[in-house]
Amino acid sequence: MRTFPTHHRPQAPKLRDPILPTALKRGLMLMYLNEMKPTKAPKKVAEMEKISRLVRQFVA
Repeated sequence: MRTFPTHHRPQAPKLRDPILPTALKRGLMLMYLNEMKPTKAPKKVAEMEKISRLVRQFVA
């Protein structure tokens, strides 16, 4: 006898990415600094986009 219906199988726990907390902290710091003094440096803009893509994977 099954304990779970076939359409409600238990899911394996999702593992947290080890760089997610660091990316969140760095992203928040960059956003805060960008509000104080807006930057258009390609390196910083690329890093912010990279961090936002990483965070979107876990949020969405």
